[in-house]
Amino acid sequence: FTIRLAATGDEKLSLSNEEMDVELLVAYLSGRLSESASSEAVEEFLLRLDSLATGSQRDALVADLIALCRHLLCELLPYVLQRSANVHFGMSHTNQDLCTAIPYVLSLIHI
Repeated sequence: FTIRLAATGDEKLSLSNEEMDVELLVAYLSGRLSESASSEAVEEFLLRLDSLATGSQRDALVADLIALCRHLLCELLPYVLQRSANVHFGMSHTNQDLCTAIPYVLSLIHI
């Protein structure tokens, strides 16, 4: 399991398989941790994740990135996939130079 930091491009943060069970990590990131293994294995995994968050600066960064990934996959992605492009979000109509999708806050309000 390796995370490459986009800010620098060359710096990596790694976890060895001994430190964290990859199958449990994938289950955690997908929101299916309680379905994937025994309660003892899940408890051990969560304790390991907690020890990362309270450990060194490097470990805390890894824990933050894992939490961010879970938030993106379990909360933001399902929300965005329920929305329609160019109705709820899309490219700016007023600023053509902006190359980022933005939410259309008032797009469905008719006056």
